[in-house]
Amino acid sequence: MSDLHVSTLNTHMRFSQFSSHQQKYKVIIRVIDGSQSMIVNLTLEVDGISQARFVASKLFGAKNVVSVSETRNEFIESTETLTADQLKIKSLQDQQKKFNDLAKREKARQQLAKAQAKVREVN
Repeated sequence: MSDLHVSTLNTHMRFSQFSSHQQKYKVIIRVIDGSQSMIVNLTLEVDGISQARFVASKLFGAKNVVSVSETRNEFIESTETLTADQLKIKSLQDQQKKFNDLAKREKARQQLAKAQAKVREVN
């Protein structure tokens, strides 16, 4: 590779680092190896939270993505290490949030279906 090409590439890389409009997301992943598991923090720089969840799901499996949150500042704050019991509680709380959201969506879908059925009856 020529020196001119490398210089152009490095200039572009530096420019793209400063001009990036992508946001940073903290993704907490559960990594399982046989009977052992651990929680890993991962930072992704993508356009949106749905992309961060999608990428993490594809890399580690959807069931292993514990949470995705936007980082507000440039520095990721250190987190304390959670015990196995704390991790279980956090996982159950995350699942509870997910199921509550699913229940709300299903209830709204059912209400919409009822309303549409009433409109069809009137017509």
